[in-house]
Amino acid sequence: MSRKPATLLEPGCGQAAAGLTFPRYRHLLAQPQGDIVMLQTGPAQRPTGFLLGRQGELLSLFVTASMRGQGVGRHLLQAYESELRQRSVERAHTVWTDGTAGASAFAALLGQAGWRPPHARMVIYGASFERLGQALWMNAFNQLSAEFWLGSWDELAPIQLVALRQAVRFEDWVPPELDPFKFTGVGIDGSAPEPGFNLACTFHGEVVGWNLAHRVDANTLRISCTLVHPDLQHHLVMLALWREVFRRNQDASYRRVSWGVAVERQPMVAFNDRHFSSYVDRRATSWGSSKDLQASP
Repeated sequence: MSRKPATLLEPGCGQAAAGLTFPRYRHLLAQPQGDIVMLQTGPAQRPTGFLLGRQGELLSLFVTASMRGQGVGRHLLQAYESELRQRSVERAHTVWTDGTAGASAFAALLGQAGWRPPHARMVIYGASFERLGQALWMNAFNQLSAEFWLGSWDELAPIQLVALRQAVRFEDWVPPELDPFKFTGVGIDGSAPEPGFNLACTFHGEVVGWNLAHRVDANTLRISCTLVHPDLQHHLVMLALWREVFRRNQDASYRRVSWGVAVERQPMVAFNDRHFSSYVDRRATSWGSSKDLQASP
């Protein structure tokens, strides 16, 4: 069947497709950023398919129900890869979460287009604050000993932040994906930081743990990055950080909380599965895939 080519939209001109991408990405549609790639099919004001990317990162791909099964998604993906090649981008990559609408079809589309087999990235948990707050182990916790200080990230002194940056760079107890300085600003999905829930913990004045959060929506807080120095985990610092999140939420009134654990951190995945399984109502896996472009025909 003949098909009109996908239209490459100018930066800042994607508002008509707002309903065809995730809410967390809609702010990108009106921004005049040169690294944004927007492709759509169908009429200008009533698109039937839409793809949104940020250079080599494929953020979303959506086809309206009436046009599914007609190759529109494949057509958009091919156009995206072609555009990236023209921009000399060497690799495209994307992530998605199982259990969401269209996840299986999206993974199949990538496979048909020659993308790498999906690899598991994160285990995603979700729960209501009310339900999680009923956990006995949380209510049994009292407080940290006097050697510890727990408070807002913004209260850390400049010299403490400098020392932490050195630890991140030269010591091996901070995994690169949990570098706290990557999480203090806007999230990679455009989510707003939540300074009121950005916490730090020190031991004899040295930063040994943190909890950094973002606002997913009016009801949901995401714990984006949590880490405690392995030598001090037996002091229940992680639990102290979580308890402080719950205390602060009494004023903020979020209803839900979500968090993720990298699949490589199997002891932490096992900890979450063991202690949270009775309280979470969501456990999903996020997946990733990529494709080398410059070597492709």
